[in-house]
Amino acid sequence: MRHCRMPRIGHAAALLLLALSGCAQKPQMSDPATRATLIAAAPTVTPQPWQTPPTAAPPRLPTPNLPAATPYATPKPQSNFFEVVELGFRIDHPFHWARSSGAVPGTLMQLANKANNVFVVILRSPLDGQELEAASTDTHGRVAEWLGGMESTRSAVAELRPGVPGWRSEFAQAYPEYGITVQALVVSVAHGHQLITLAAYATDQDLATERETVEAIFGSIKLTEPTAFGLPRSETYVYAEQEAINTQAYDPALGQGDRRVFSGLVGLDPQQRLQAELAESWSISPDGKVYSFYLRPGARFHDGKPVTAQDVIYAWERAADPATQSDTVLTYLGDIVGVSERRRGEAETISGLRALDERTLEVTIDGPKPYFLLKLTAPPAMVVDQANVQMGTTWYRRPNGTGPYRLLSWEPGKAKIYERAEGFYGDAPPTRYLVGRLDVGYSGSYLYRLGELDQLPLGDYDMGILSDPASKLRDDVREVAPLCTAFVSFDASRAPFDDPKVRQAFALAVDRQQYQERAMPGTSLPARGLFPPGMPGYSDDVVGMGFDPAQAKARLAESRYAGEPLPPIRLTSSGYGFQVDTGVGVLVQMWQETLGATILIDQLEPGGFAETWQGSERGNLFFWEWCADYPDPENFADALFHSGAPQNIGRYGNPDLDALLERARVEADVTRRMALYQEAEALIVNDAAAIFLEHRVDVLLVEPRVSGAVGAPGHVPVERYLKLEPTP
Repeated sequence: MRHCRMPRIGHAAALLLLALSGCAQKPQMSDPATRATLIAAAPTVTPQPWQTPPTAAPPRLPTPNLPAATPYATPKPQSNFFEVVELGFRIDHPFHWARSSGAVPGTLMQLANKANNVFVVILRSPLDGQELEAASTDTHGRVAEWLGGMESTRSAVAELRPGVPGWRSEFAQAYPEYGITVQALVVSVAHGHQLITLAAYATDQDLATERETVEAIFGSIKLTEPTAFGLPRSETYVYAEQEAINTQAYDPALGQGDRRVFSGLVGLDPQQRLQAELAESWSISPDGKVYSFYLRPGARFHDGKPVTAQDVIYAWERAADPATQSDTVLTYLGDIVGVSERRRGEAETISGLRALDERTLEVTIDGPKPYFLLKLTAPPAMVVDQANVQMGTTWYRRPNGTGPYRLLSWEPGKAKIYERAEGFYGDAPPTRYLVGRLDVGYSGSYLYRLGELDQLPLGDYDMGILSDPASKLRDDVREVAPLCTAFVSFDASRAPFDDPKVRQAFALAVDRQQYQERAMPGTSLPARGLFPPGMPGYSDDVVGMGFDPAQAKARLAESRYAGEPLPPIRLTSSGYGFQVDTGVGVLVQMWQETLGATILIDQLEPGGFAETWQGSERGNLFFWEWCADYPDPENFADALFHSGAPQNIGRYGNPDLDALLERARVEADVTRRMALYQEAEALIVNDAAAIFLEHRVDVLLVEPRVSGAVGAPGHVPVERYLKLEPTP
């Protein structure tokens, strides 16, 4: 057997040459078994992803995955068309042409004729805002490169069929030493945000034999409206959603609930203004302690059942029931007389709730509190249907809510599908369908570029796609400040952070500018105090505790731990194994270098960090982030740092602070009330109750066809206000 030296060509072209050249024992082209053996013996090439940036080595087109035995001795009947309904794309082909899945991501399908010597590959790629000619020229050039660096012989606009404009290119590469020429015909059509490309390749003789069939396949392209999970794409808003590991978070009493499905007596609009929801109006007694809510006559559950005052009482008493184990009900409903007793198991009902009739609910609170209505916008105040809850522990997967959308289906790990609720008591949402995709993962930016997502929050791994100043995606960027503050919290009940001097030393050892540059470049605002910008009570005058290594060492020397090594400090953070978060590493390095502290890092799995952390023996130093549920400084200062607050995760206590916060709770004058909260914030900062690091800024990609509110602070169901404009 003689050996042949193969030229440097693409994998697809190499397979053709192996099968068609005179190398080794020249195969009989009518013998499929011989051809299959040659292909099976060819060296394996691992293709690169279709979406590989131009700077990387381009992938090579694969040939169809062929079986080892004679593949077409007895052809199996199959449909004579290939269709992807989700993309709105279809072609026709002879039934005896074999189909196989593509080995390269981005390949929709591969075809091979009966003789297995002519191949058609169907690809898709993002248009990325380019016109048809520019996008096609780039893609066709890559196809030619994959086929062995073929030379272009023709390239021009072409109407593949009436009403379907496309771009067509032809390529050829001669191999005189084998006496053959490999040819390729490539066509592309633009459809929405993507370019669909068909590439046919074979030797010139074989392609000439099948030329009429290939042209018929090209001319059969049909483009229709794409769909999303079976829904018309023009009526469907698709967004990326991260599914909670602990799905009980979708129960309003235990987590954030689902604000598309559930609603309460009152709510917030995208501008954080209080608005009527299930209650059309309310009145407040002169002493500010008794609220009377009047339900809308048209307020109904999604199954058509009217919402009554007793339904509200059931939902709130269930949230306060100790068997429910809600850790937020006291934070948001604890002002209502009798809620604390119900939560402790000392009462079967909430004494401060009374149904005066089917549509009138009377609520008595323990003092005149100006922010009480805002608390009723929080999840534990949402109304749930008793019969629905009694369906079982996972009732929230089939919720009978009162919100603007009803949940049609929920396939874990894949998607949650909603439809506009008919008979909704408020203005009907402009968009008929919502799809929350749960399967996006790290492919989010690619799916967005293909037009399969209308909204995508960008994580650190996606931010690089915006680094190119010429990127079309930069025009789609929206930034939203969700009223959040991230901080390092101390366990003030345990050594060494039971001494405020030690806490102050740790705060003074933090260089926030360096932390910002190394840990959170461009995705947050530095925090000098507790309140985020945009929150009532926020002030630019807050100085905070700046970076001062000398003063940090002095405070440590003044503490009762002076003259002896600090006890080992356990820091609880989220992460995997040895992959320590950059921000954690930066802070640990600062504390070690300035204070000589020994920090041991405990890592908890990120997805379930909150649930796992609250039930474990955590360290005496840990990271936390708090986002406002409603726009009032009480939701930060009182909820996190009053000694009796359920969410006081650092077990911090200061009698002076408690007195300030208790005065602010009942202060009716807005100006004086804000001044009290600013005084409280200064006390919290100076006593180093926590080290405030940053206020998060969410970066989103939002499709230009989406109008209306695309992001809002807090947990506002902004989808209720979105409108999808017709695509040009």
